[in-house]
Amino acid sequence: MRRRRLSDGLLAAAAGALLAAAFPGTGWSLCAWFALVPLFRAIDGESVGKAFRLGWIAGVLFFGLSLDWIPATIARAGVTNRFALWIPWAATAAALALYPALFAAGLRYWQIRVGGDGLAIAVALWVGLEWCRSTLFLPCPWDLLGYSQAPLLPLLQLCDLTGIYGVSALVVGVNHGLYNTFAGRAPLVRLALLGAVWLLAMLYGDRRLTEKFRVEREQLARHVRRRERRHRGERIGRAPCPFRRIEQRSHPFYEPCSIDRIANEPGVVRDHQLAGAAAVARDDG
Repeated sequence: MRRRRLSDGLLAAAAGALLAAAFPGTGWSLCAWFALVPLFRAIDGESVGKAFRLGWIAGVLFFGLSLDWIPATIARAGVTNRFALWIPWAATAAALALYPALFAAGLRYWQIRVGGDGLAIAVALWVGLEWCRSTLFLPCPWDLLGYSQAPLLPLLQLCDLTGIYGVSALVVGVNHGLYNTFAGRAPLVRLALLGAVWLLAMLYGDRRLTEKFRVEREQLARHVRRRERRHRGERIGRAPCPFRRIEQRSHPFYEPCSIDRIANEPGVVRDHQLAGAAAVARDDG
């Protein structure tokens, strides 16, 4: 029993470390697709209370490693006391770890009371808790699971339809499907369906990016053609300059002044556009 407790704690800690490694600070985004598998193994067959504790351990490691920038940020403000540097970091990690703890406890409660592996409730719980953490009292949208897929631009285009929570839901679903498939509790077809959803999301994202790049190329081509026409001296339609009429009216007056000034002081020339603006100011005055 004691050995089982130690192994469960190590599995939960491994889940937290893998989650932290999946985010851009480390750049191993692939870890997110199996980071929750050790946590699912640790809480399997356990009570709701123990699942809560194991989820909290995973959350402490996850947020403790991913929020390591907090002490450095406080130090830049001039704080030198070590307790003042590290206590906010530890308190933040411990508080945010409650969300993975609630996820693990809620999933185990559903499995005990209703039965089954709870794929749908696992996805709904994780996404719902992320939404609560990002929106409700003291919102803290740091390190949502979908952010780990920042290097995978086609997948992130799913945010057009679902927001970042859709990416998080897909990652949690794949993790849950992996564990239950290899544990022999779910058919391989379920994992194949999850893979098909991932592939459809990638194809949608690739199409969106292709359209975006096509529009940008067309805009760039129009800009290049416009510059070439301007370079050749062709007339290009543009909005009328508000100072054009004033410049034409003031030019006959300032041109002789500039000619006289050049004769007396070489190198000094009046700017007729600025002169027109000055004339407006003088007329308004």
